[in-house]
Amino acid sequence: MSSRLTVGHALIAAMIAIAGGVAGYAIGAEAPQIDWAATGAMMQGWAALMAAAAAAWGLNKWQQEIRFKRNSELAEKIMISLEGLSRAIHDARVAPHEFELDERVPGNVVLTLDAYEMRHRVLLAGGYDSELNAQRDRVAAIFGQAHEKAIADVLSVVSTTNWFFVECIAACRAVEDGRKDVEYLHRLVDVGQNVVSAGPRSQAWSRAIHQNFDNVRGLFRQSI
Repeated sequence: MSSRLTVGHALIAAMIAIAGGVAGYAIGAEAPQIDWAATGAMMQGWAALMAAAAAAWGLNKWQQEIRFKRNSELAEKIMISLEGLSRAIHDARVAPHEFELDERVPGNVVLTLDAYEMRHRVLLAGGYDSELNAQRDRVAAIFGQAHEKAIADVLSVVSTTNWFFVECIAACRAVEDGRKDVEYLHRLVDVGQNVVSAGPRSQAWSRAIHQNFDNVRGLFRQSI
């Protein structure tokens, strides 16, 4: 921005100088012995100065447009992946239906193996987390470390949620395969409240997810 203003000021100054010079010579046109050769050379110099200033201003504006287009395109990619990931994690954690609950464990937070596997597929669908992760270095180079860290925080809560699902699926499979007894499912009560939006503990985890997603939105939306 400062470079553009400097070039613009130079162009305006050149125009004022030319206007003043032309006016001065017009006023003195009746005076004898005007050196028209010197006058022509001076006018050519002013014209060259104006041309150089205009060229510099045009180049600066073109560079700014290129940077804005590049930044806008990257920010748009980030926002699209972010919203896709936000929808995926919401759908994977939505409050469970009654048919998804494992009746062997009271508390309405432990699901059946089929329910966990289905929700886990929903979380990973679209590959939005992979797209965000692939853009982190580019974001750091163009927008800076604060933007990259915001993306890293989103990926962190998604990775942790994914781990919750993996743990629940492994526990349910162990019971289904007979490697563990049904009591083993009770260890999923605490974890289960974070996997799905059910129970008081899930509220804190939901707030952490929403806060991290909103941080990225706030940083990148202004660049689109």
